[in-house]
Amino acid sequence: MKDRRLVLSDLKILTRLRLADDLRCSPGALAKAAWLTPGSVTNRLGHLEGLGYVRRLPAETDRRGVIVELTKEGRAAWDVLVGTHGRDEAEVASVLSARDLHRLNDLLRVLITGFARD
Repeated sequence: MKDRRLVLSDLKILTRLRLADDLRCSPGALAKAAWLTPGSVTNRLGHLEGLGYVRRLPAETDRRGVIVELTKEGRAAWDVLVGTHGRDEAEVASVLSARDLHRLNDLLRVLITGFARD
């Protein structure tokens, strides 16, 4: 039986592909997006390919290279994962009042801009 579990780097890879205009990306760009080494991204792509979420195709410009494409199944899986995550976040935030949500957004903005300066 196939291990169908996904790890965070898998979601980062699927997200990078989903946000690409043509749903394709080089393994190097995927490694960078997921903060993985080339060997690790190859391993994760093998797992995702085994699940039917991605396929590796020969690169058009370099016969030694490959390009990774998000499949229809991969796109559907990403849509479910992101939708589920969004509902989970909404449930967590539902315990906060409108005032508390506003304060939380302000604090998160401070954190994000603080990291952006570094």
